[in-house]
Amino acid sequence: MDSTSYKPYQLSIRLQSDGFSLCITDEDLSVLSTKKGKINLLKLNEEELVEEFKLLFETDIKYKTTVLVIENEQYTLVPEFFTSNDVYMDLMKFQHPDFDINTNIIFNKGIDSVKSNLIFGCPAKIVSAIKIVFSNIEISHTIVDFLENIENSNGVFVALGNKKIDVAVVAQSKLLLLNTFSYSSNEDILYHLLNIMYTLKLQAEMRQLSIYTHQNEPELQSMLAKHIPNTTIIQSK
Repeated sequence: MDSTSYKPYQLSIRLQSDGFSLCITDEDLSVLSTKKGKINLLKLNEEELVEEFKLLFETDIKYKTTVLVIENEQYTLVPEFFTSNDVYMDLMKFQHPDFDINTNIIFNKGIDSVKSNLIFGCPAKIVSAIKIVFSNIEISHTIVDFLENIENSNGVFVALGNKKIDVAVVAQSKLLLLNTFSYSSNEDILYHLLNIMYTLKLQAEMRQLSIYTHQNEPELQSMLAKHIPNTTIIQSK
């Protein structure tokens, strides 16, 4: 994409442990450019990350907004009356025993619909490197957008990742469950969803399943529809 100083452009970067995807949109949120690639984030030091980010991301454009979206399972939802970073660290360590408080930074985002804060972690070197490349950048998490998308809805909602799914169950605008599950096949996804529905004793009207994904998933949709008829696949940007 040519270098330009047009400011309506917006850049969204999604980072996974082994890769990235980015999307450039205009002021009407129409997609102008997308890109995907592999990058071994954890094996690079800060200087190497800066050079990789400059090479891979569209850094020659002046964006109105730039957002880095972290996609990992190191997050937890806590009541909004917890505001101390030390408490956030303790809760994150409790939820994720392998979370290294010495090499990660914790962020928090308020989720008004459930009167809670989503806290999530990101390696400090990644945060430092991305802020060198983009001086004004917002750092968020995939679960923030996920929870905002399902606000005021009822049913079972899934954010489909490469190896994990995030599942939320909402009834009468109350969040009943938010958890992450690993999977290696479509059958694994079906098992987790049926187990959740059975464990929570969800009635028929609550068995409305919405799958949020960045990929076309006809095989998954076909399989789920056989067992959970009210299944919808929603492709997100």
